[in-house]
Amino acid sequence: MLSNIGAININRAWGAPRGTQLPVAVHPLGVHARITAQKACFTIHGDVHQPLSALVAPRILRAYRIEPNALGPIRDDLRLAGLTYSTMFPDLDGLSTDLRS
Repeated sequence: MLSNIGAININRAWGAPRGTQLPVAVHPLGVHARITAQKACFTIHGDVHQPLSALVAPRILRAYRIEPNALGPIRDDLRLAGLTYSTMFPDLDGLSTDLRS
């Protein structure tokens, strides 16, 4: 019988005796417009207490360091590509940030 390993890890977080070793990625239901717009994914961690960066290959999870002087040009490129605050945060906060910028 197949188990829902996400549910097992959640139960483990609340004191159940068993869980999985590694984290499980869970795609939430679209309960908020921001979650849907950002294609959000949550992780429910298992018994191994290490950061995700230590558990998965760099081709799956990678960190990028952006130099402060590159922020302006990157923002401009993202805006030209149609990625703005209001597309990432589709609510009044995102719209007002777009309007201010």
